[in-house]
Amino acid sequence: MNATQDIIRDGILRAVAVVGLAGIGLIHVLNAPSTFDETPYLGWMYIALILGSVALAGALIRRSDSRAWASAGALALSVIVGYTLSRTMGLPQSNGDIGNWSEPLGIASLFVEGSVVAVSAGALLERVPIPRTARGGVRAMSEWRSILVIANETAGGPVLHEAIRYRARDVDADVLVVAPALNSRVRHWLSDEDGARAAAERRLEHCLLRLEQAGIRARGRVGDADPLQAIADALHLFPADELVIATHPKPRSHWLARNVVVRARAKFDLPVLHVVVDPVRRLEYVADAA
Repeated sequence: MNATQDIIRDGILRAVAVVGLAGIGLIHVLNAPSTFDETPYLGWMYIALILGSVALAGALIRRSDSRAWASAGALALSVIVGYTLSRTMGLPQSNGDIGNWSEPLGIASLFVEGSVVAVSAGALLERVPIPRTARGGVRAMSEWRSILVIANETAGGPVLHEAIRYRARDVDADVLVVAPALNSRVRHWLSDEDGARAAAERRLEHCLLRLEQAGIRARGRVGDADPLQAIADALHLFPADELVIATHPKPRSHWLARNVVVRARAKFDLPVLHVVVDPVRRLEYVADAA
């Protein structure tokens, strides 16, 4: 699936999750006053749930983050578990709802919470690489390699594509290309990421097309503006065997100025290939591998 389709699907999932989280918060806002009167501790739990729903909805509006998805699914699932306990065994100081499965607001709550759990699980599962099988349908572990590529404006560099092709030679490779959504500091603080994501999407489209022309099947995702965070997010659900980082040369590279390659080697227990792409001088080369 190409980057455009990937981003559209991700946007739909995020919209459904945000609406669902808002619904969870609203339902419990309606229930909170009477709950405080009957069981104060549940009232405070409702307040925490409402605030958590709002915070997670805000996080998913800003970006598609694995931790936000996992937290949203866990929050909704915990509410389902609590609701089920209240209707079966009862809760401490609250036994009046045992067997009360027909309450309209409760049914609506289950539907909304189930929807959030479903879309969260779907979003997380889509980030898990699906191994292509070796001949005969059984994956040959010795011939399998997962390659994570992090590239900004350098994603279109021919040497980068050749390096990926070389690393994937003679093996069944799963390649994930992550393009960080580069943004200005002001736009980042204003949560204005549309332009940055659109630019990252265009870079991904070009990179994936070039890799496909070279015979490499790859997937792409827009990542966090911080390259180290983008790597961490990807590795959370993409168990890479090696990491390829493409940067501009030192005078022009913000990443090298921040020692991203050195810090990535120190932080992640993976072999790292560093590719330098200089579009101004039309010079590209593999800087080092470790």
